[in-house]
Amino acid sequence: MSTSNKVTFIVGIIGAIATVSAAFISSNYAEQKIMKNLQNSIGEVSGSNNTITLNDVNDFVKDYEQVKISNERYAEQLNETSNELKELKNQMGDTPVFKFKNLGLTIEGKNAAIDSNKAFVSIDGRDYIDKTFIEEIIGDKKTFTIKDENAYIGKVIQEQANLADNWVVDSSSVDTPDTITDSYGNELIDAYEFKYRDSKIIFNVNKDYSLLQCKLSINSDANIEGKASITIKADDKIVYTSPMMDKKSKPFIKKDIPINKCSLLTIECYSNDYDISCIVSDAIVYN
Repeated sequence: MSTSNKVTFIVGIIGAIATVSAAFISSNYAEQKIMKNLQNSIGEVSGSNNTITLNDVNDFVKDYEQVKISNERYAEQLNETSNELKELKNQMGDTPVFKFKNLGLTIEGKNAAIDSNKAFVSIDGRDYIDKTFIEEIIGDKKTFTIKDENAYIGKVIQEQANLADNWVVDSSSVDTPDTITDSYGNELIDAYEFKYRDSKIIFNVNKDYSLLQCKLSINSDANIEGKASITIKADDKIVYTSPMMDKKSKPFIKKDIPINKCSLLTIECYSNDYDISCIVSDAIVYN
């Protein structure tokens, strides 16, 4: 083989490797390109009696294996991406099928006075009726309300509220200062100070809540010898009575007092001394 033929052959081999390294579009295409270039290069010396030695044949095989692995990886990623694009296209192309119909309402053989025009709709095979149908069925004695992704028939149940947000029906010797300090030096807000013996406050909680939580403590100005306790009533039924407390009693939080969806919630203070006052603070009602 002449020197020029050897150069042509080696350049052809290197060109094949460069071509393959750039061909990551699909594994089949890259492998076929390698084989074609290799066959073309070998074809240039076909039939020759000359013997040649390629010092870079190992590098060629190594490059070929790397390109094959890389192309398999890219082909796998391309397939995953294609599937994701197909799924996204399907999602974007999903258009609900609406089918409206007129629908009247008959209750116990009597036609209800209701707007039947397009009162019924089918969306992707699922049927829906106008909200007024439900209101007509349940009647005037109950209400139908949609709130916070929930439908209520009758009373709307509240999850949690500050007791202070509820209406005060009556109050006797109970102050609501902006801030007050308990006997342990804690400064409290949203607090009720029960100033004298038999002081009380009544809230209308409207049967919305099942439980009460509050913090109980003694005023920092209390007589050191005085003692007092708090009693809580749900519709005049006693549901909790605290231990007797004095100025040395550590403030504590009482949770889950069962007020049982009462209408009126009453908090009362009983003491043996006019110079001791209880504090109820951080009071919340909840379900």
